[in-house]
Amino acid sequence: MIRIEEVAEVFNGKTPSKNEQRVKGFPILKIRDIDEDGKFNGSFGSFVDEKFYKKYSKKRLKPGDTIILNAAHNANYVGNKNTIVGEDLDGIIATGEWLIVRPIEIDPFFLNSYLKSFKGKQKIKNEVKGIHLYPRDVQRIKIPFPSPDDQRRIATLLSKAESLIAKRKKSITDLDELLKSTFLEMFGDPVRNEKGWEEKKLGDLFKIKHGYAFKSKFFKESGDYVLLTPGNFYEKGGYRDRGDKQKYYVGEILEEYVLKKGEMLVAMTEQASGLLGSPIIVPESNSFLHNQRLGKIVPQTNGLQFSFLFEMFNSQGVRASIDFNAAGLKVRHTSPTKIEKIVIGYPPPKFQTQFAAIVEKAESIKEKYQDSLNDLEILYGALSQKAFKGELDLSRIPLVHELKANDITTGVPQPGKPSLTVQDDPKKEPLSREQTLHQLFQLYIADLNNDCFSLDDFWIKAEEKFMETMDEEDPPLGMKEYDQVKKWLFELLASGKALQVFNEIENRMEIRMAS
Repeated sequence: MIRIEEVAEVFNGKTPSKNEQRVKGFPILKIRDIDEDGKFNGSFGSFVDEKFYKKYSKKRLKPGDTIILNAAHNANYVGNKNTIVGEDLDGIIATGEWLIVRPIEIDPFFLNSYLKSFKGKQKIKNEVKGIHLYPRDVQRIKIPFPSPDDQRRIATLLSKAESLIAKRKKSITDLDELLKSTFLEMFGDPVRNEKGWEEKKLGDLFKIKHGYAFKSKFFKESGDYVLLTPGNFYEKGGYRDRGDKQKYYVGEILEEYVLKKGEMLVAMTEQASGLLGSPIIVPESNSFLHNQRLGKIVPQTNGLQFSFLFEMFNSQGVRASIDFNAAGLKVRHTSPTKIEKIVIGYPPPKFQTQFAAIVEKAESIKEKYQDSLNDLEILYGALSQKAFKGELDLSRIPLVHELKANDITTGVPQPGKPSLTVQDDPKKEPLSREQTLHQLFQLYIADLNNDCFSLDDFWIKAEEKFMETMDEEDPPLGMKEYDQVKKWLFELLASGKALQVFNEIENRMEIRMAS
């Protein structure tokens, strides 16, 4: 272990004063320019003149730098947008909201991977004083320091995993975009009403019921009821888990404000730009409450589909109408009456039902993608943990001498379980995915000894091995392979080579190999 200051330079960015900021000029990087996944969102919101740009040339980012969020509204947010600088940010000045970690004698991707890992983030949070992080805090953080070749191997493996995670996220985003385009194709923009549907006021279709002003003294960090606020909304709609910042309510509960799965809410104030009018559909029953800054949709007509309303609230015409009639300067807000006055072209219920069926199918696929994404993220966490502890077999990972930032497109295994190693013979044809998986399955069975068979443990180990050898274009292991492994296991049980036995100590059924 070494201190970061031994292998990297750490320093603050520089925030220009209001007088130094410009509408045009040289861009500067602010918090809002980096999205939730730590990626540049493609546009800059602030600029400076050439004088400022030259004076603070050291603050210009270089590819391979890691930037760490060092100031926010609360300490839990510090360090949450750690990212590595690619060519799209080359030469851009980072503001004082960022700490810049510039590698000198360490692989930049290895350093970045560690600082983004669970362990790295925990070390960063442990150094936070108040809501700030200072260069000296990061400089003294101790990190692993394997050989340069192993640093590159670990960086290659983890960057490959990040790319797979990013692709799965894109698949989910693509489904959302498909639904939006399908909505516009079927219905057009509701306010412009290009399809010539019958015009109706939204108040004829539904009423909006404000939430309750729950008392802040009952807000806690955990509890049985999640208190929904505009912060639980994405700008483009949908429920957002706020993680460490989530509010829970532990006071007396008014039953009329307890939400049921499938009910719909709309943000009536802006906690952040773009949230006004954003919709969500409640994901679970009897677990959520909505406060006074949210409105619940109460249908007033038969055949009204929430899937139609969800996309309607996300349409350009409806959002523009809500924003145009909103009040307030610092915090924009609207009212049920203002929304209910908006006039739209209202399609017959049978067309809404057709669209709802499309949404249901897309959501089913999306759920499978999300499960796959969750598995990949668990795998990434397990891989990074083992890599930084020196417990990962790196011999099969090809040594990549040059890795660029743009290459990353964005249940831990139990200790003591058997490891999986597939020996390659260069004279033989490469094994197919199914053959490789079956060989890993047989090795796992052979190495079990007296341990019980754990399908989850085997699956994580198999994914680790596939991650080490697969090309970036190869799909990750999915349900097809998972079902195949279950089939092999059932065959062992049917043949008597595996037995189901009852563990009286832990009060559960287990699968063990026959003697």
